[in-house]
Amino acid sequence: MRDPAKSETRHGYVMSKYQNGSVIAFREISQSIEIDRNLMSSAIFFLLVGLAIAQGTLPATPPKGTALTDIPILGLGTWQISTNTAEAVSDAIVQGYRHIDAAYIYGNQGGVGQGITDGLRKTGLKREDLWITGKLWSTRHGQEEYGLKETLNQLGLEYLDLFLIHWPVGNSTTRTTYDYIQTWKGMEKLVKPTGGGTRYIGLANFSPSQVDDIMKIATIKPKVHQFELHPYLQQSSFILTNHAHNISITAYSPLGNTNPVYSGSQGGSRQPKILSHTTITSIAKERGCTPAQVVLAWNMARGVSVIPKAAKAEHRKENIETVTKCKLEGGDVEKIGKLDAKLRLSILCGTGDLRAECFRGLDASP
Repeated sequence: MRDPAKSETRHGYVMSKYQNGSVIAFREISQSIEIDRNLMSSAIFFLLVGLAIAQGTLPATPPKGTALTDIPILGLGTWQISTNTAEAVSDAIVQGYRHIDAAYIYGNQGGVGQGITDGLRKTGLKREDLWITGKLWSTRHGQEEYGLKETLNQLGLEYLDLFLIHWPVGNSTTRTTYDYIQTWKGMEKLVKPTGGGTRYIGLANFSPSQVDDIMKIATIKPKVHQFELHPYLQQSSFILTNHAHNISITAYSPLGNTNPVYSGSQGGSRQPKILSHTTITSIAKERGCTPAQVVLAWNMARGVSVIPKAAKAEHRKENIETVTKCKLEGGDVEKIGKLDAKLRLSILCGTGDLRAECFRGLDASP
């Protein structure tokens, strides 16, 4: 029996707390959501949302032989790891990482593949013990099979676990266009249970309306949606929207403006470095964590997998230890929730009107 609850409009899904106090369920209704405001604050609401509907995540280091039908909660991002790519990836696998995020446009997939091979050799693991994500770059729209084979060849792999459309815009011709519907239909042909393809397909950097467009025509639904998420760009409602479609979320740039590339013209300097923010450093001190661990733990508490880049061994160790050594409390989540500055750092989706359409309906639209 449902406890009394107030109603408010919230993305067409209802959250119910039953009298046994342990069940939180979502189902589609006509543009309303019921929540008990006496039971939880807004920040706690979103924490429980993440925990209740966090679909498609596994521990950072699943036991050897685990069938990876879902994405591990923490992975290694490989963007900008250029000088020691193979060493970094191999060492990450030895340290316990089972989720490696790659992309054609990063220009380092050869090194990533070497690192995977070396890491498997050192640990005695098999390929199926890892989750490897690749991405279809915009110049390969309309050439989806070629784009996948190109990625597999560079990585030296027989298959991917997940292949994402990197951006909804394509420029395989002289004109940049939104061609994601046809591209998705091509992506569906790549899904194969055995070698030579990808086990799952998904999205990256799509807007709410673009996600809806895909859901209307898809015969194979997106497994994962990867987009920018950090305390300065929290996008809580968009997480709910994706989870309502049973799409798991991966956060790129989970450490926000820590990366120097986001300074200056990218707008990262408009806020203090997230790892130096007094809210983050005070929580870190209270919980015996590092600031980076606090920021990563916050996103994971929302049911979001994270892929921080870490070229240095000490940073990889720090990041993976988040899972076992950094436990946030409810008050911490509320405090971090107040840091949302609607600061978008990655705006690589076309220019002018084309860019505006890419982020329409999202926080911090350019």
